[in-house]
Amino acid sequence: MPDFYKVLDCRIKRWNRMDPTRFIIYANEDTAIAAVVDPRTYESLDHRKWTGPRPLKTLAYNFAYIFDNKGKVLVDKRATNKDESDAFSRSILKAGVEISREDYLKEMDRVVWPSKSSDALLMRSISPSSTNNVLLRMGEHANLLPAADYASSISDVRYSETPKKLSSESKRESLIQKINRMMRQMDSDDLERLYSYTSKIVED
Repeated sequence: MPDFYKVLDCRIKRWNRMDPTRFIIYANEDTAIAAVVDPRTYESLDHRKWTGPRPLKTLAYNFAYIFDNKGKVLVDKRATNKDESDAFSRSILKAGVEISREDYLKEMDRVVWPSKSSDALLMRSISPSSTNNVLLRMGEHANLLPAADYASSISDVRYSETPKKLSSESKRESLIQKINRMMRQMDSDDLERLYSYTSKIVED
């Protein structure tokens, strides 16, 4: 099977939004790899701290609820095993439109990959408002936790200031900032599971 190149313009459902998405695909007889971007900005939507195309079978574990631009369902859940990741790959490849190698290279040249600096790895695949909503819900439970729990949770946070005893409010703020950074690397399913686990901890 010769090499071939495809693009797929589609939409990925995140929370209550349908975000425009483009898969830029290169395939050969062994595998198919793809960059996943926002076609409006060409920023990578691969929120798993990656800076290059990845196998479609791997992306199947990170993306779900994908529709073509006519509303047809292409993927209705995130893969959890090899069979489902294979099915994801087949669906994306089948729906994609073939392009030339030259056009593929032009598309790839436009992709904006996440910076390798730790702060810039906070991907924009989740909107700030969505993240803040979950943080607020978690914050309602966090108010029930003793300050000592915050102290142990942020033991690995580095401070530029001279080490000193932090107030409970400072500990709380530092922890929330750390959680916020971590949550921006998650997608909607990850966030919902995190909130669910947090609720269970408080209930127990």
